[in-house]
Amino acid sequence: MSKNIIISSDSTCDLSQELVDRYQIRIQPMGVSLGDKIYRDGVDITPDDIYAHHAETGQLPKTSAINVAENMEYFEQLIKDGSAVIHFTISSSMSSTYNNACVAAEELGDVYVVDGKNLSTGNGLLVIAAAEMAQEGMEAKEIAQKVSELADCVDASFVVDNLEYLAKGGRCSAVAAFGANLLQLVHVGVVDLIQVNVIGAQVLQTGFNVLCHAGLIPGHALGGDDEMLPDAFQSVAQVFFADGVAAGGVD
Repeated sequence: MSKNIIISSDSTCDLSQELVDRYQIRIQPMGVSLGDKIYRDGVDITPDDIYAHHAETGQLPKTSAINVAENMEYFEQLIKDGSAVIHFTISSSMSSTYNNACVAAEELGDVYVVDGKNLSTGNGLLVIAAAEMAQEGMEAKEIAQKVSELADCVDASFVVDNLEYLAKGGRCSAVAAFGANLLQLVHVGVVDLIQVNVIGAQVLQTGFNVLCHAGLIPGHALGGDDEMLPDAFQSVAQVFFADGVAAGGVD
């Protein structure tokens, strides 16, 4: 007889309550620090609370990785009835949460930890895929292997109105944020670094055209003067790029 399978994820998967209920997904809240208090994401703090706190104090929140002990306690509750658990975490390149979960899982057994290699709905898609596989009767180990392979196929992107929070969080420079907001560029962020480079080139070209027409760099460069193009693009790069991060994206 196959074991009951519980699909779980940390709260960075950002699934709606409707989907969580439909697929009976367990959510493990990440820690969010505001000032000297630590809250549980989605339990006793919401995004609106964070925006309100920032508007009032100017302080940005900090997140804390779920440690090994917390993972142990969480997993123990899920497997105590003999269930197997498939647990998703935010990308291991963004947090130590994945490694901590793996350490706890090795101690317990019957817990399969999947590195989502993404965040937000990029991970949410994998969580839903795993839940559907479980409904089809697949074994936990096979599901974990398949969704781990699918993780490499998921690209997540987002669009923001301005770069204020990305600049404050260190994802782009204040100069880049000012220039991009001033020119009303569309700000697109992509989790996958390769795609960030593509979008960054589009932003660079847009900025190049705008500055040429504004007379801030030689206008005849628009005509395709090969000798002028490198210097012209460098001028735009100095405005829109900081440490290799484009105003239109984050690394």
